[in-house]
Amino acid sequence: MAKRKKTRHSSDYIRKQEELASTVRSLAEAGKAISQIARAMKKSEPTVRSICQKHRIKINPSVFRQKKEKLHIRVRKLAEAGKAISQIMRAIKKSDPAVRSICRKHRITINPSVPRQKIEKLLIRMRKLANSGKSLSEIAMRVGKTNVSIYQLCRKNKIPLPRKRRGMSDDVRKRLDAAMQLYSTGTTTIGLLHGEFRLSRAYLIKAIREAGLSRSLSWKKKPK
Repeated sequence: MAKRKKTRHSSDYIRKQEELASTVRSLAEAGKAISQIARAMKKSEPTVRSICQKHRIKINPSVFRQKKEKLHIRVRKLAEAGKAISQIMRAIKKSDPAVRSICRKHRITINPSVPRQKIEKLLIRMRKLANSGKSLSEIAMRVGKTNVSIYQLCRKNKIPLPRKRRGMSDDVRKRLDAAMQLYSTGTTTIGLLHGEFRLSRAYLIKAIREAGLSRSLSWKKKPK
C-alpha cells in the first residue's frame, strides 16, 4: 500500500487551530458542555469533539448528568404515583421510546393497571354491542373510536362482528318474481332473463334453486 503524504500546513492555519484549541480549553474549564461550546464557537459538535481528542481536552459532562439524573428521578416519582407511559410522556415532554429507554436503563417499573382497566371496560362494552347485532361503524360511533381501531381490537380479542347483509330492494324483488314466473313456464332461459329483466345470473340461479327448479336450468337459447 502506498504511504500517505504528510500535508504541510501554513503557519496561519496552525495558529488558527491553536486559537480554537485554547478557546475550547477555556470553555471546557469553565464547565461548559459540548453543545454549549459548539454554539459559542459556531461550530458543529463533531468538530469540537475532534479538537478535544486531538489536544486532549477533557469536557465536564456534569451539566448533562445533572439533567439526566433529574429526569430519571422525575420519571421514577411519576411511575411510583401510578402514572402510565402516555401520562409520563406528557409530563416530561418526551417521546415514548425515550421514556421506555429511561425506564429500562434505571430499572423503573411502570404500573400498567390504569390503561388495562380502561381497555377491559372498552372490550366489555364492545362485546355487548356486537352481541346485540351492531355493525362495526355503529360500535365505533358509540365507543368514540375509528373503524380501524375497533376492527383491530375485535380481531385481537376474538370479538365476533356481525356480517353485512345486503337486503334486496322492492324493485329487484318484483323483477325477480316476474322472471321466475316466466322461467317456470319453460319457454325461456337464464341468459334471456338476465338481459330482459336486468338481473344478475347469481340472483337468478339462487332463486331457481330455492324454488326447486334447478333440474331444469338451461343456459342456451331455446329454438323458435
